Amino acid sequence: MTGPIAAKASPAPGAAKAMSPNMIKLTSASALGILLLASLDQTIVGSSAWTMARDLDPVHGLDLLPWLFTVYLLASTATQPLYGKLSDVFGPKKVFLFATGLFLVGSMLCGAAQDMRQLILFRAVQGLGAGGLVGVTLVIVAMISPPKDRARRSGLGGAIIGGGSVAGPLLGGVVSEHLGWRWLFFINLPLGIAAVAVMVYALHLPAGARRKEPVDVVGAVLIAAAASGLLLVTDWGGTKYSWTSPLILVMGAGAVLVSVAFVWWERRVPAPILPLSLFRNPVYRTVTPLQIVTGLAVMSAPVYLATYMQIARSQTPTSSAMFTVPLALGLVIFSTSGGLWIARSGRYRMVLVIGNLLCTAALALLGLLGEHTSPWVIAVDLFLLGSGLGGLMQVSILAVQNAVEAHELGVATTSVRFLGRMGQALGTALLGVLLNASFDDKLPGEVSDRLGGNVSNLGSVQELPASVRDSVVDAFVSANHVMYLTAAAVSVVAVVLSLFVKETMHDAKRSWTEADAETSAAPSKG
Repeated sequence: MTGPIAAKASPAPGAAKAMSPNMIKLTSASALGILLLASLDQTIVGSSAWTMARDLDPVHGLDLLPWLFTVYLLASTATQPLYGKLSDVFGPKKVFLFATGLFLVGSMLCGAAQDMRQLILFRAVQGLGAGGLVGVTLVIVAMISPPKDRARRSGLGGAIIGGGSVAGPLLGGVVSEHLGWRWLFFINLPLGIAAVAVMVYALHLPAGARRKEPVDVVGAVLIAAAASGLLLVTDWGGTKYSWTSPLILVMGAGAVLVSVAFVWWERRVPAPILPLSLFRNPVYRTVTPLQIVTGLAVMSAPVYLATYMQIARSQTPTSSAMFTVPLALGLVIFSTSGGLWIARSGRYRMVLVIGNLLCTAALALLGLLGEHTSPWVIAVDLFLLGSGLGGLMQVSILAVQNAVEAHELGVATTSVRFLGRMGQALGTALLGVLLNASFDDKLPGEVSDRLGGNVSNLGSVQELPASVRDSVVDAFVSANHVMYLTAAAVSVVAVVLSLFVKETMHDAKRSWTEADAETSAAPSKG
């Protein structure tokens, strides 16, 4: 119903009041702030983790240190599909407030932790909240924004997520040095509380955009267990445990079996946590493998840049981190400009194609890096990689959001992010295996025996005898070539997939909120 007739209709019970333009702007600004907070928190702890371990447990702190990152990664990743479903069932506003509240409680407890085990436990609580921050926030932005504004804000969101992730370690070092590491957690409180206050006041979403149905608890447990198993295998394999160790083999097999059980269950349950019917949507069916391949080849590749800088170029960890600045710069520029271009043209497939082409070219160029490559060449390579990532991070989600119905928005958004994260974890592990295998193959026999054929066993390259050091650096540079050129070859698949992403707009003029408000306001025929 449109025009004057719709304007005179009385609001149905539970219908939300309309959001004014100022309310929409205020909500969008708050959402971008939450995205910055979530992206910073993924990396801000890393620069001060050793200090935390030393202060809280001088004896066993370093042994427990890896869990500080592992529990957060497990909790924040494994819960994403559940948050998506909860958003569709109960509404994104309620789920956002719950997730943010849990995140803030976890942050407060982390800042007050008295020993390392407490900090790890509270970090898990923080991660459980973080699992809903980014995905549900993106759902809210999509629901209050017409497609053109959605594209622009999506570009800004991608820039903030990428820039925040890179800036986290640098900001963490400054805060920890001048205020103490506890403020890395306490700083979340005023920012998060302000965001909650804005959402309570300004965000009004109609109830009709949701379906009242039971939550698939069994499916949530199965997918969380499968994701946790895969993440632990990729995190521990080749580092803490050998890839052929019984624990890694059993965990890997268990993750596969639980994944099969999850698919079996989802095909039979009336209200699945991840409806397999989504795969009948041509955009979702193309974007999901695209996200996995992108995670495998592109999102995992920057993990090993610091290793190259420290081994091949004898850089310190701090100076290595500075080389991520060109990457962040390219990401911010391309993500923002890509969002603006999509907003003007209504086309997003070309941004995906160009982004994947840039990533493929950048990976190929990184595969040519040597011991004496000019820093300016490295900076250009990383700028290209960041530019490509800027064209990928949010555009795939935008494409899916524009293609699905409102009642599927939460699960579609979070599942795409979830699959990308799984691809990244798997890619990090596979590229690491390839790097170590190539490294071991290129090393002289006696050096290989000494180092165990593992890059992580090198320690400081500068402390090695000159003859051994030259062999190690040559072997690593050669292995680095193999790893990045392989990643570039896989990235070609992403280029091909992006060509088949169908451009479709759920509604060319209105946001879901506006369309659904009319539905809620329309009188019943009965």
